[in-house]
Amino acid sequence: LYRVASELSACTRHVVLSTGFPVTAYDPPTETDGPGGCMVFAYALLRQCPRRKVTIVYDAIHEPVMSRLTGAFNEKFSSEPENTNIAERLLAFNTQSVQSCQHFFSLPQFEDIEHMIAVELSGPNRDGKHKTMRNVDITHHCGITA
Repeated sequence: LYRVASELSACTRHVVLSTGFPVTAYDPPTETDGPGGCMVFAYALLRQCPRRKVTIVYDAIHEPVMSRLTGAFNEKFSSEPENTNIAERLLAFNTQSVQSCQHFFSLPQFEDIEHMIAVELSGPNRDGKHKTMRNVDITHHCGITA
C-alpha cells in the first residue's frame, strides 16, 4: 500500500478510477460503496496535486448514480475556498460506446493515463463471466469484457 501511495503522489498527469459493481436486487442495480469510495479517492488526488486530471469510468448501467455524484462533487468541490487553486474538475466517462479495452485506451482523452485503479469493480472469471458471490451471472450488466 505504501508503494502504491508513493507512486500516486508522484503522478501528476492523469489517474483513472473505475467503479461500478452491479447489484441485481436494486433498480438501478448500482452498488453503494464503490462510487462513494471513488469520490473520496478523487478528492484526495485532486487536493494532493492541483494540476492532476482525475476521471471516473463506469458502465452505462451506473449512469443515473454516477452523473449525479460527479455533478454534485464538482459543484461542492469548486465552492470550497481551500480548493480555489485546483485547476482540474472531476471528469466522468460512461463506457457505453466503448467496444473493447484496446478501443478504450486508444481514445484521445485517455492517452495520458499514468495510473488506473479499480474500486469495487467486477472482473471476469476463467469462463469470461462476471458473477456475484452468490454465483449470480451479472455479465450482461458489466460493460467492457474484453
